[in-house]
Amino acid sequence: MWTNLITYKNGKKKRFHEAIEFFAIELFEKNVPDDLQIVVRFQELDNYGDSCILDYEDEFIIRINKNHDEETQLRTLAHEMVHVKQYMKNELRDAEGNYVIWHGCKLNAENYEMDLPPWEVEAYEYEDRLLEKLGVNDGRYNKTQH
Repeated sequence: MWTNLITYKNGKKKRFHEAIEFFAIELFEKNVPDDLQIVVRFQELDNYGDSCILDYEDEFIIRINKNHDEETQLRTLAHEMVHVKQYMKNELRDAEGNYVIWHGCKLNAENYEMDLPPWEVEAYEYEDRLLEKLGVNDGRYNKTQH
């Protein structure tokens, strides 16, 4: 796995590299694909962040709002890493128009105005577990030690 963090303060860069690796190991059950490439960009956004797949199925960009506190950024990173896992394991794939393939079923992504689509439900569920395992929720993740 290859990672690159862009436009982020050097002091936190190591902590976020470690968090990416930790999340990947947890999500891929210690079988992180060697060809997985993740670029994380910290920039001003109107939302918490997002992720997108590049031209190749193993290259991803995760964007995180640089104006949020570190815990919120880690939560966003965990959430977007779940989407990376979903794409890498072919659980989620883009289809034509507003459609996606979710676990083999073609779904219209626009049908979820009131409810979250299942891939988002999974991402929110995983983000809490990942942060708990990392120790963010109970104070074990000490920002000064990483």
